[in-house]
Amino acid sequence: MLALSAATAAVTLAAQASLGATKMLAGETDLPLRIANAVVAYVKYLAMTVWPDRLAVFYPYDFHPSAASIAGSATLLAVVTIVALARIRRAPYLAVGWFWYLGTLVPTIGLVQVGAQGLADRYTYLPSIGIFLAAVWAAADIVRRRPVVAIVSAAMIAALLVATHRQAAYWADSERLFRQALAVTGDNPESCENLGDALLHRQRYAEAEVQFRKVLKMDAEHFRQTPPELAQALAGQNRISEALALLHETIPDQMEKARAMNDLALFLGPRGHYAQAIELLEEAVQLAPRQPAALNNLASIYATCPDRPDRRFRNGPKAVELARRACELTDWSNAAYRVTLADAYLEIGDRTRAIEELHAAQKLNPKDRGIAGGCKDYPGRRGNILPCKTLCSPGNSAQTAARRLVELNVCP
Repeated sequence: MLALSAATAAVTLAAQASLGATKMLAGETDLPLRIANAVVAYVKYLAMTVWPDRLAVFYPYDFHPSAASIAGSATLLAVVTIVALARIRRAPYLAVGWFWYLGTLVPTIGLVQVGAQGLADRYTYLPSIGIFLAAVWAAADIVRRRPVVAIVSAAMIAALLVATHRQAAYWADSERLFRQALAVTGDNPESCENLGDALLHRQRYAEAEVQFRKVLKMDAEHFRQTPPELAQALAGQNRISEALALLHETIPDQMEKARAMNDLALFLGPRGHYAQAIELLEEAVQLAPRQPAALNNLASIYATCPDRPDRRFRNGPKAVELARRACELTDWSNAAYRVTLADAYLEIGDRTRAIEELHAAQKLNPKDRGIAGGCKDYPGRRGNILPCKTLCSPGNSAQTAARRLVELNVCP
């Protein structure tokens, strides 16, 4: 078990280091703190295994554990270890189960910190087998002398079923999951950010704003994804100018700012704010001219935006230019970008090239039935495409775009 734990620890460290996970708290957790956290975590995991109550999807790191919790945990671990060793001949299952638990937790106990969590329920799945092994063999020994233990065990299993059912219910949806996490652990930026994201997707923008502002107040440095999300929450409340100002004030890096503007444009377009979406995408292209997503989305709105009656936002030649640049930056390997280029060619009346791009998109993504249908039906149809597949309506897939390409002569 020790050899397996050592091998697993090495693999875990290599894998997580390659993703940067070992750097998250690198400057904040020295070795004494990590040892103290590990000692306390061993006992917390044991308690949660025995009685799964007040569990959370994320437990923030405790940078100031109390001396009493450290001393108490260390004492308990020492006592159990001494008892297991003392009874190793009469009850060897105690030592096997206990050292299974201690050993298999080593890779994830936090001596080498991976991620931002102090502990995580998932880390107990294999280590808890040792605890169950020791408990079952101990119960088997005791029940020979005291059969009443069987009744107690049945009652414990029933109680655990109830507790498990209650805990599983928190995973019904993201909002409930992260509200429970905050109820257990108190405010922390990770759970607040995730709760805000869940509320944002439910279009409860004012509530999402509250959570995102908490995140920025607690840890703006490490949560650089939060300002773009807060901007969407503000825009959802028709506070668009405030959202734009937020992006300019809080995101210094040009590439990050360009991505944030692209995301906000995707949020605004389906809600009819075409002018603001174009303004954001044009600035994103200026900030990061080699970012294909913004180029493609701007091309899409120039080619297909439903700007009736004066068509003031349509610009076919510009759409072709931008869509070609997006395709070139992706080596012409992105099916959705090729469909956008087909839209652009159609806007300038070049049906032949539009069909060629649809066929190219089909080759890149042959399983997309929408593209296949477009290639089949498109040549014989008349009219113009339905408006703005990417920015001006829900849905953002090549399949949606191709379906619109075949629905010609439907748009007034």
